[in-house]
Amino acid sequence: MQQGWAKYDKGAKGSLTALEFGTWLLAASGQDVTAQVEKSKAGKSANLPAVKVLNATAGEFAKADKDHSRSISPEELTAYLSA
Repeated sequence: MQQGWAKYDKGAKGSLTALEFGTWLLAASGQDVTAQVEKSKAGKSANLPAVKVLNATAGEFAKADKDHSRSISPEELTAYLSA
């Protein structure tokens, strides 16, 4: 987990946003959409990769975000992976 953290924690802020977490989750399951998400982040269409990532992973994000801060800390990700 530590090895890939920097790739998904854009800006090295120490936590993952919902989009960063979703992108990581899909990549971990073999669906790396990182490049498509980066290209589409500014758009608002429901058919854009960034929106699809958020929709597909919202439930898992809610499970992982134990403190309801709307971001995932390394500790929360570790706990999520251990569950």
